[in-house]
Formats: sequence, structure tokens, C-alpha cells
Amino acid sequence: MSVNISGPQITVPSVGLRASVGSGVTYSGIEKYSTTGDRWWTEAGWDFETAPCGGLQTGGLCINPRPFAPGSPGVSSGRAINFETQVQCSTWGSDIVAQGGKVTSETFETYAKDIVSRQVFSAISGELWSGTESRASAYTGNHYLALNGSDFTNLSPGGSVSLKEGIALLDQYLCAYSPGGNSLIHVPVKLLTYIGSGGLTVDTGTSRRVSWGGNDIVGECGYAGTGPDTFANGPSAAPAGKMWIYGTGPMLVRIVVDDGPLSYIDIENNDLTTVLSGDFMFGWGCGHAGVLVDVPSS
Repeated sequence: MSVNISGPQITVPSVGLRASVGSGVTYSGIEKYSTTGDRWWTEAGWDFETAPCGGLQTGGLCINPRPFAPGSPGVSSGRAINFETQVQCSTWGSDIVAQGGKVTSETFETYAKDIVSRQVFSAISGELWSGTESRASAYTGNHYLALNGSDFTNLSPGGSVSLKEGIALLDQYLCAYSPGGNSLIHVPVKLLTYIGSGGLTVDTGTSRRVSWGGNDIVGECGYAGTGPDTFANGPSAAPAGKMWIYGTGPMLVRIVVDDGPLSYIDIENNDLTTVLSGDFMFGWGCGHAGVLVDVPSS
């Protein structure tokens, strides 16, 4: 998967997965590849097994925790997705910390990794919703939001419901998997305005959007609003004036990058550019449901 992430850094509060880190999302920041076997990722990749739902659905597989040998994650997982990000900034008026009046390769690398870490959720959100790269690579074990798999529950089998009713249905459904809240309701960004103006969230005093059932409502640019279908078919288009929203258990996101990014300077424009390549995986606690909702007309 190749994605482009460019500076300058967005400064508005996150309304997506990043805002939920520490509540419904577990994310420890960008990690380095390991060749010594003492980290969750090794050059051999992730362990893979199919297991009944009852633990963490990681990398698209609903699994049970089990012990692994050193160098492996605490839970089994699916196939990771490769990505490449490019970060560019001009040294004219740069906000990178300067040393002796010059921007060093070390400070620029730190700047680049900070941008990627902050924006990576938006960059990978299309894969999370639609599974584009998983389907293109035939990673049939990977799940994604718009997949009508064996673990998926359609909460609107009779047709679309109001946005308010849709969120209420997901809140009720998620109670069975996370009674204390902190599960996630995934919605297209377009719906966030209607959710906020409709009084469908609790004011937390932060950028988190939380439903009355205690679940984080997250919107990302790659959330397409498409409906569930088979892995072979891919997501299905929603009828005009309607969108799909999904509920899952708490989410885990892990990202590793090459620790030796390539950097180059455009002398004519005095720009610095670096390319970071790596892999990401995501998963969620058991529970996966969708609702077809009406998009409010105003």
C-alpha cells in the first residue's frame, strides 16, 4: 500500500482514531523493525492462526490470546499491509528545530516521523474500511469494516434507519462485548456534523466524540460509507441518501517503519524530502456490526 503524507502538520484537533488513543484505541507510536527477535515484529513476519472469537481480532482475524516464543506478539494476527510515506518541507522558515542555523538530517527525520505518527490513522483508514490492499493481495484472512463475514451482524435487515436510531442500535449491540464502553462506532466524516448538531454525543471536554452508550464515535477520511459484501466482491455502494456505519470492539493499531529513511534535498527549491516505508496491522476486540442509516437532509 502506498500513501502520501505531506507537511505542514495539521493542527486542528483530531476527530478520528487518534483522538481515541488511550480509550478505545491502543497505539504506542511508530516502532522500529527488529532483527533480534526481542520485539513483536521480526523479519519472518507475524504468526498466523485461525481461532474462535473470544479474544482480540487482530489483523482481521478473530482470535484467542496464547503464548508465543520470544519475538512474537502476545496474540496471533493476520497479514500486515506495507505502506510508503513521503514527507516534504521547505527549509525556508522551517519550524524544525535548527542547530547552528541549519536543519540537520536528524532533526528532519524526527520531524518526518512525528508527521507520520500523527497522520497515519487517516492514511490507513481506507484499508480499515474497504480492505483494498488486502483484497488486491488476496489476504483472505484479513477482515475490514465493510466485510460481510461470518462474524458480521447486520442491525438493519429491514432497511435503513435514522442516524440517531443507528447509533442507538450499535450502542446496544456493543454492550455485549464491552459493557464498560470504550468500543468504537466508525462513521464517514460527513456524518460527524449531523451527529454533533443532533446532540448524539456526550461532551467530554476533549476532542473525543462519545456516544450516550459510552462508545467513541470516530470519523476518518478513508471511511467511505459503503456497505458490507463478500471478500471477492468488495464493499457495495450504499443507496442514494444513505450510508453504512459500523461498530467494533476496542482497536489495536501497530506500525513499524524502516529506521533508515532515505532523504534528499531539492537544491533549486531548498526542500527536504524523506521516504519512510513500513508495515501496519490493525484489529479489534470481538464484535462487528453495521447499520444502514439515512443521511439527514439538513
